[in-house]
Amino acid sequence: MTECLAQFVRRSINLIPPYRREADAGAGAAEADLQDEIYDFVKYAYPVGAAGYEPQKVAGGRADISLSVHGETLYIECKKELADASRQALQDAYAAQAGSYSAADHPLGVVAVLDLT
Repeated sequence: MTECLAQFVRRSINLIPPYRREADAGAGAAEADLQDEIYDFVKYAYPVGAAGYEPQKVAGGRADISLSVHGETLYIECKKELADASRQALQDAYAAQAGSYSAADHPLGVVAVLDLT
């Protein structure tokens, strides 16, 4: 599963989608743009049914994306950052939510941040 996320990062560095380009829709990009891009990538990278869009009842709420492979589930939370995308600021703002997945009996939670700073 982590290799899939690494492939996504490599692909998105080389093939920048329109919502991340300033000349296109970048200024008005939404969290949902990143969520849709990640979901589309993982649903084609894994068998049918492995990827879930906005699964319910995850750590008392809803996650943005789930990826279930070999009995393990990875939850991905997507966020948009407008002010401070430093490592410390992102950790302070979003780590608790990803951590809540492991506290709720899920081994790993990932936060994907759309940096619009």
